[in-house]
Amino acid sequence: MPKAFVLTGGSRSQLGLLEQARALGHEVCVVDGSDRAPLLAEADHAIVRSFTDVNGVIGELEARGIKPVAVATMGSDQAVLPTAQLAERLGLPGLPVAAARTVADKRRMRAAFEKRKVRFPKGREAASFEEAEQAFHQLGAPVVVKPVDGSAQRGVTEVRTEGELPDAVDRALTASRSGALVLEQYLDGDEFTVNGFLLDREYFPMSVTQRLLYPPPPLGVCIAHRYPSGLRNEERIFEFAHAASCAVGLKTGPSYVQIRIQDGHAYGVGTLPLAIRGALDESKPLGAFVDLSAGLQYFFRAIPDDRATRLNAQLMASAGLRSTIGQKLEGELAYRLLHISNGGTATANPGLNFHQIAIGVGFRPRKR
Repeated sequence: MPKAFVLTGGSRSQLGLLEQARALGHEVCVVDGSDRAPLLAEADHAIVRSFTDVNGVIGELEARGIKPVAVATMGSDQAVLPTAQLAERLGLPGLPVAAARTVADKRRMRAAFEKRKVRFPKGREAASFEEAEQAFHQLGAPVVVKPVDGSAQRGVTEVRTEGELPDAVDRALTASRSGALVLEQYLDGDEFTVNGFLLDREYFPMSVTQRLLYPPPPLGVCIAHRYPSGLRNEERIFEFAHAASCAVGLKTGPSYVQIRIQDGHAYGVGTLPLAIRGALDESKPLGAFVDLSAGLQYFFRAIPDDRATRLNAQLMASAGLRSTIGQKLEGELAYRLLHISNGGTATANPGLNFHQIAIGVGFRPRKR
C-alpha cells in the first residue's frame, strides 16, 4: 500500500508545498475538481474530484490503496474546511474542524473576535439588497462588501456611494456559496501579513511583511510582499496575530494573519507661493480684502488611500477684514477655503475642502 502526502488543491500556489513534501521523501497525492489543475500532472497520484466531497475523496484513496501520511493545503481558502475534515476523518494532525468552520465563514469569525475582544472593523450581515442598503446607511461610506464565505478576493468591492451598492451586492451574492454577505467599514492604512506558529496556544512569531496591493479594482489583491516590513514595533503586531489566532480556536499549527493598520493622522508639507490680493483703500484704518493663492501639498501617505497620490495641487481663496493697529501692526480676520486635489492624475481624486477662520497680527508693509 503506497503512502502519500495528500495535497488538497492543484493550483500553482500549492507548488511550494508539493516540493517540500517531496524533499521530505513523500509521494504526493493531489486532489482537485478540475482535470486542468496544473499540479495533477506533477503528482505521483492524481484524484480528479472536488476536495469538498470529503466522503468521495476518502473513497478514492481507499479504492487506490493509498495510505495518507498527512493532508494539507496552502493558498486555497476554499480548501481549509475540507482539509480539516479530511484530517479528522483520517486520524491525522490538522486544524480543528471547529476552527476551520470559524475561519471559513466571516460571520463566525466576527463573532469569535467580538467574544475575545479582538479589534475588527464594524460591520453588518445581509442576505438581500434591502438589508445591504440598510447596513450601508448604518455604517456610512466607505464600506467593503464581501461574501461571507468567499475566497481569493472574489466578490469583494469597495463602495463609496449608494449608487455603487447594487452591483457590489450582486457580485458578493454571486461569489457566496451560502447566499450571504457582510458590509464592513473600509479602513485606510497599510496591510501586513503576519506568519507564526502555535504550540499548545504558545505563539512563536516568524515574519511580518507589508502587502503591496494591486491598484483597485480589484480590491485587496496582493502583487508582492515587502520584507522587512518597515514597522518600528513588530512586537505589537505579533501580539495581535496571537490574539486573533487563539480567538478562532487555533491551538497548534501555523498561523497566517492579515492585518491593516489604520493611521488616523495624515502629515504633509505644502506651500502657496502664487498669490493675488485685492483690497479696498489701504490708507484707511479698516478695510476689506480678498486673496487667491495656489501651490503644492505633499502628504507622507496617499490620501485617502493607495488609489490616490501623495503630491497634490492646492488652491486657497480668502476674504476678510484688516485693521491697522498703531503705526506698525496690522490685524486680520478672514474666512479661508482650501481645496486640495490631484487633478485627476490618479484612479482616486476625492478632493479635500478645508474651511478655516483665520485671525492674525503682522507688521504693516512699509510704503514707498
